[in-house]
Amino acid sequence: MGGGSAVPSGRVIGAMVGYAIGAYVGVAAGEGLSRPSRGGEHHAAGLVGAGIGGMIGAAYGAAVPRLESKCGRTRRFRHALAVSAIGTGVGLLGLLPKENWIALLTVPAGSIVGATVGAQDCP
Repeated sequence: MGGGSAVPSGRVIGAMVGYAIGAYVGVAAGEGLSRPSRGGEHHAAGLVGAGIGGMIGAAYGAAVPRLESKCGRTRRFRHALAVSAIGTGVGLLGLLPKENWIALLTVPAGSIVGATVGAQDCP
């Protein structure tokens, strides 16, 4: 981050609220669009939807507050979305050990931190 400035809490709170709303909508969309398998389960689509929706929601929530940013909301959103995607990818590393549910914590954390940092600085 430029100049060693701290990340304003408004961005963090916005990213957290945005992630929660986006994940909720993503689960509903994922499960609504998927077709149940033979066993009647289609939770994988809901989990994917939660990850994607949460990532987008976190980016939007972090980008909305203008605070002391020099760039516009669209540019902040693009940066927040790009870094949130990186954070989500890093969070998915929690899935590497077999049957490791730590990704339920690392994916949201990566998305939220990535979105907050991405929205803070404009190159």
